[in-house]
Amino acid sequence: RPGFRATLERLAAFPAGSPALHLLQGLAFLRDQEFDHALEELQTAATLNPNLPRLFFSLGLAHFKLGHNKEAIQALEKEASRSLQDFPTLYYLAAALESDDNLVAARQQLDAAMKLDGQSPEANGLLGKILFKQGKMGEAVKPLEAAVAKMPDDHEHRYVLARVYQQLGRREDAAREFAEVQRLKAKQLERDRALRDPGHAASG
Repeated sequence: RPGFRATLERLAAFPAGSPALHLLQGLAFLRDQEFDHALEELQTAATLNPNLPRLFFSLGLAHFKLGHNKEAIQALEKEASRSLQDFPTLYYLAAALESDDNLVAARQQLDAAMKLDGQSPEANGLLGKILFKQGKMGEAVKPLEAAVAKMPDDHEHRYVLARVYQQLGRREDAAREFAEVQRLKAKQLERDRALRDPGHAASG
């Protein structure tokens, strides 16, 4: 937002402002999906002052986005111990545990998250993915369908739903979802090309 850089400069002028300065810069990099830079700033902030608010959540999120599951779990567990009723922390902790194939622990954290927001499409999608990995196809259908209904452009949820339909012998439903996954991926590829080459989008 306007004035953000000026605020950072004012904060840097305070002797005790450096940790918060690195935290805010890390959050800005997270927002812009520059996860390597975000992690560097957040780690510096943690070295200077590990008691900054939301620091370990932000660290965990950066690690998770970079595929560092074990580091993400450690950071998010620290945040969860300080913020017991926080949906984003519990959700991303569950997601990191699922990515690390610790499905039982992931389900425990996700259940706690869904007590706070049972309608979240992200949480329902993750629940369906966990159930799919556990071979519980019949149970996986409902949460995945709920996730796809609210996030129709999320090809990852649709792909897992297609796999579930396939395993259940629902061939037409599976074929429909697989086709939609391919359409969404092609659409995303076109958007990515447009970002790399604006002239491509204009000519198309």
